[in-house]
Amino acid sequence: MPSIIRRWLGCHGGALVEFTLILPFMLILAAGVWEYGRILETQLIVDGAAHEGAHFASVNTTDPSLALDTQNDVIAYLQSNLGNRFQTATTSSCTPSGTYDVCAATSGVTVAFYDPSGSSAVPASGNQVQVKVQVNVAIFAPFVPGLQNPRALYSQETMYLE
Repeated sequence: MPSIIRRWLGCHGGALVEFTLILPFMLILAAGVWEYGRILETQLIVDGAAHEGAHFASVNTTDPSLALDTQNDVIAYLQSNLGNRFQTATTSSCTPSGTYDVCAATSGVTVAFYDPSGSSAVPASGNQVQVKVQVNVAIFAPFVPGLQNPRALYSQETMYLE
């Protein structure tokens, strides 16, 4: 009987020790993949928000408060695509906190209009609109190398006004 127990412990004990040694590295690797995937998803949503804002401005050139409406459109796009993860801050900067892991300050969404030479201009057909979006993303796995908390994500889109 002791040889059966010794044989069973001998076979499985080594695998258990190896698993115990490898597990922390596998968890760090899995957390890193998850964190980078979450950041990439958020970056794609921010890119889409900048594009949506520029498109909104390019087709609504008769709107008297076009810059503010474009800014609100970008915030609405972020809110609809990030859902409960997103928070808007009315201050000049924001830090993700609590249940929100993505936040954007109202100053993080800028809308500017330029004439063909690149000088600042009013919204008019033939001019360009440039929408810049910045959000901050909370990092849940701070032990992953290369990630500072919070991580700032940027996007910019330029379109001609119709």
